Amino acid sequence: MTDMTKDHYEAKARKHGIPEYMIGGVVGHVFNGTPTGDFLTAVFSNNLMEAAVRADDTNLAKLPAYCRFMYNECEPKCYGSPANVKRWRERGGQEGILQGN
Repeated sequence: MTDMTKDHYEAKARKHGIPEYMIGGVVGHVFNGTPTGDFLTAVFSNNLMEAAVRADDTNLAKLPAYCRFMYNECEPKCYGSPANVKRWRERGGQEGILQGN
C-alpha cells in the first residue's frame, strides 16, 4: 500500500466490485475513520451474521467483494473485530495514521 489516498481506495473498491453507492462509506471508514451505517460496521467488524441481515439484496450478493477489498487493499487494523474498528475510528483512519495519530 504505497499510494494511500482517497482516490486510491475508491479505485480499488471499484476494482473489487463494491457497489458504487457504497464506496463513499467504505472509503470514509478506511481513509478517515468515519463511522458508517450498521451494515458496513458489521462488515468491517467481521460480523457475518449482522452484515447478512442488514444488507440489501445487492450488498448481500457483494459480501465476498468486501472481503476481497479489505484483505487485499486495507490496513488489517481497520477491520476484523469491533475493537479494531473502534480504534481505527478513534485514530482517524489511514489519514490519521499518516498524520501521526
